[in-house]
Amino acid sequence: MKKWEMLVLFLIIFFTLNAANYEIRLDWDEFGGECNGFLSGTIGDKTEFVNGVSNETALDGKMISVGEGRSEQAKQLFRIQANEGYFTFWIKDKFADDDVMNDPTLIAQSKPQISIYKDGNLLELIKIPNGEGLACKVFSLDAGIGEIDREIRYYPKSRIVIGRVLDAVTGKALDKANVELQDYYQDNQVFTTDEAGVFIFPVEVAQYELSVGREGYIGASRKVVMGHDEIPREVIFAISPKIK
Repeated sequence: MKKWEMLVLFLIIFFTLNAANYEIRLDWDEFGGECNGFLSGTIGDKTEFVNGVSNETALDGKMISVGEGRSEQAKQLFRIQANEGYFTFWIKDKFADDDVMNDPTLIAQSKPQISIYKDGNLLELIKIPNGEGLACKVFSLDAGIGEIDREIRYYPKSRIVIGRVLDAVTGKALDKANVELQDYYQDNQVFTTDEAGVFIFPVEVAQYELSVGREGYIGASRKVVMGHDEIPREVIFAISPKIK
């Protein structure tokens, strides 16, 4: 092995071993309902997701769902091993959908509780309050600074693509960014971000191309798939200013 290859391997191992370890535990009252957690992560230009029911990994192993019933610590268990990137956590009822099983009280009936640990220490214990909606966003994590932001908010629909546009240098939200969602038939929806840099689109079960642009910034795009699980897909765009 060449010296530079050994150096690259050493750096990969070093940063992997020194990455922060977050653990997200989801529990609920089984007599009240059936919850499902959904973890979304964005590192660089890659956005991926893991579902709490299944044993899944994403973002090159940095984001993990252990799978329901496979841990004694919680009904569903998720792990994040990263010192960079943006992550968000959502819940919904397993059997709810936008069309037939659309009772907006199902999440609240199950009394969900989320515990967040970092390196074995409890950071947050979140009990979801009563509310109505088919999906509920619980929190976001900026792994670069280790900051957790509670964002408990119910949404009336679960088939949505939602996200934020940020300045890649400062991390600040960008308003007035133009976000375009294009489906297989090349039909477009367009949204302009608000002061928090947020955009949201109602969608169907399908694959979409999501593009963002703003004056003075380098544009970016991602593919997003809304699956039959109908859990909201959240995408974070961190776009770079153009060099003058």
